[in-house]
Amino acid sequence: METSKEELQSVNEELQTVNGELGHRVSELGRTNSDLKNLLEATQIATVFLDNDLRVRNFTPAATEIFHLLDTDVGRPLDHVVSRVAYPELQDDVRRVLKTLVSVERQVTDPAAGRHFTARILPYRSVDNYISGAVVTFMDLTVAFKAEAALRLSEQRLRLALTVGGLASWDWNMLTGVINWSEAHYKMEGYEVGEVVPTYEAWIARVHPEDRAAAEKAIATARDNRIDYEHGFRSLHPDGTIRFLYARGIFFYDADGQPVRMIGIMEDVTDARAAEERLRASEEQFRQFGEASSDVLWLRDAETLQWVYLTPAFETIYGLDREQATSGNDLRNWAELILPEDREHAMDEIRRVRKGERAAFEYRVRRPVDGQIRW
Repeated sequence: METSKEELQSVNEELQTVNGELGHRVSELGRTNSDLKNLLEATQIATVFLDNDLRVRNFTPAATEIFHLLDTDVGRPLDHVVSRVAYPELQDDVRRVLKTLVSVERQVTDPAAGRHFTARILPYRSVDNYISGAVVTFMDLTVAFKAEAALRLSEQRLRLALTVGGLASWDWNMLTGVINWSEAHYKMEGYEVGEVVPTYEAWIARVHPEDRAAAEKAIATARDNRIDYEHGFRSLHPDGTIRFLYARGIFFYDADGQPVRMIGIMEDVTDARAAEERLRASEEQFRQFGEASSDVLWLRDAETLQWVYLTPAFETIYGLDREQATSGNDLRNWAELILPEDREHAMDEIRRVRKGERAAFEYRVRRPVDGQIRW
């Protein structure tokens, strides 16, 4: 009898120990479940847990943004739950994952809200590596998609601006040596698009031999002094054609001050230079004609009506040194030489010319040097 009591007491003590351990395990399990619940909620990743029959086992709060889910939907088949995203292949993908144990990933959208997600399906593995369902997650990529769309739009606008402006562009990764040229860049350098791999060497090879040293020095100076690059040079093409190019660029530096990138634009200014040279030649011819003419010829600024050019004959006819006539307010200086009775009429005619009209008129001036009156 005494032995039975001792055995019973021993059993009770063992039961108490087991109950204590069980309570401890239950407490740990509760904490683990709480940690898992908080982790899933903190990630804000929409997650749905399915069993092998594609019934809902559990879901995170964020999953209600993807599916019309309620707590009472646990245990319901997935095809009974209305989805907000356009993903008609979802059930087929889950079955394929359960069969092959290979994950599936798709890009899906919520058309009504204009949101984008990456859907990923993985096998649900127990601690003993038993496949007891699938896990479906939806990562919200809406911000990234909008940023990418804005970037594409910006790049399209940039390409349009460069095309309309007749500009070429380049982007030089100075760490890897990789350079990207626009199509116009190839053409300005005398290359067919894609004919060569864009490199520094390919660029300098087409710079006119007489301009290479200055071109390389301009880049080095801008890079070393951390200033904008701006330089004009000639490009010598294989057929002997020479084009005048003008380039502008900026450097980017890392935290240590080392150059890591350079971007820029380039313009073919050959036609503009030719036009400037023709204009200079024309101006020189006009000047030579004016210097030799016995008539007074002048050019006035359309805004200020100040003289821009005055021929030597002015001194002979008006009796006033050109330097003195063009000092200060030369329009007033000229008007004061005109006889008072002709002055207002002459000024009216000048105003007509300023408006773009043609005018031919006569007036009298009194020469300061000798008081003579000239028509």
